[in-house]
Formats: sequence, C-alpha cells, structure tokens
Amino acid sequence: MVKLLVIGDSISVDYRKYLQDYIDEDIKIFSKKGIEEAYKNLDLAVGANNGDSSAVLQYLENLANNNILQYDYCILNCGLHDLKRDSKTLELQVSETLYEENLHKIVKLLQKNNIRMSFVSTTPSYKERYINASFIRNIEDVIKYNGIAQKVMSQYDIKILDLYRFTLSLGLSGDLLFRDHTHFTDEVIKLQAAYISGWVNKLIEA
Repeated sequence: MVKLLVIGDSISVDYRKYLQDYIDEDIKIFSKKGIEEAYKNLDLAVGANNGDSSAVLQYLENLANNNILQYDYCILNCGLHDLKRDSKTLELQVSETLYEENLHKIVKLLQKNNIRMSFVSTTPSYKERYINASFIRNIEDVIKYNGIAQKVMSQYDIKILDLYRFTLSLGLSGDLLFRDHTHFTDEVIKLQAAYISGWVNKLIEA
C-alpha cells in the first residue's frame, strides 16, 4: 500500500472527497482528522482544514516529533489563508517573507522524512465575492503568492499542480464556479480531483 498525505486548506478538504475515487486502489489517502468539523465553517482553520502555511508547518513538525510523519507521498496546498487580508486594516495574515520561509521549512521537513511531494497552487479568489466579511482575498495576492510558491518549489525541483490555471481553464465564473466566496461547486471540485489524480497515478507508476 502506498501512503499519500493530502494536507492543506479547505480547498484540499473539498477535492479530497473525490480523489480516492480516481486514483489507484493501492494508494491510500491520509489527512488531518476532522472533516465534519471543518465543514461547519470552512473559513476557519479547524479539523481537517490546516489553514495557513504556519499552521501546516506546525502540524507536520508535531507529526515528525512524534515519529508519525510516515508517508510515501504528499500533496500540499496552502496559501488561501496566508493571503487573507483584514477587511479594515488590509493586513495580510501571513507576510510574503514568512510564507516563503514556511514553504522552505515544509519542503525540507518532508524531504528529511523521505516523503516525495507536489505543491498545489492556490485557486482563484476575488474580493468582490466577500460581502460583509471580516476578511477579503484579492486575485492579485493569489497570483503573487503562487509566484512565491513557484520560486520555492523550483529550487527543489518539485512539481506544481497548477490548480489555479486548471480552474480558470474551465471557463466558468460567478455562481457557476463558486458556491460561496471562494469554495467551488461540486461539479468543479470533481474536475479538480480528477486533474490532481492524474499526477498522483503517474507519480506512483514512475
């Protein structure tokens, strides 16, 4: 059995639901516990929703310290929580510098534990969909943080699954794409899971 760790924000919680249906039966998916808890409010980093890169790093470090960071592969996505801006102050939740530092630490930790990984780019999010919310997301920040991730991953020759461009390539917008401010419709999630599964199956076969 091949052990695949799927870790990240609420977008990963969504596509994880269908990923097992598309990948080889010899691959077993693992993730942080608490899927039902996460779905009570996907804006919060609770349960299976790991939140920002600082929280992901802390979670992985805890697994490593307890000698249970034992997987063959990892699909990682984090960025949506990092680039959140307070609606009033417009302050970022995680600065660009800290985000880059966290990604370096995450990659090195996974490599130290002999876990092959791929990074999933942050999906589109538009401030116009955030109405009376305590935070917003800007598409400009999504692009900027994806650029940071690309820079880091290229240094380690780590493949990026460009879920950002894939999602845009579907040609959908508004309520045909989103079910709320940033999470996607069920039809879109299934397509995203199928896209990611293609990489997973190829990686395991390699």
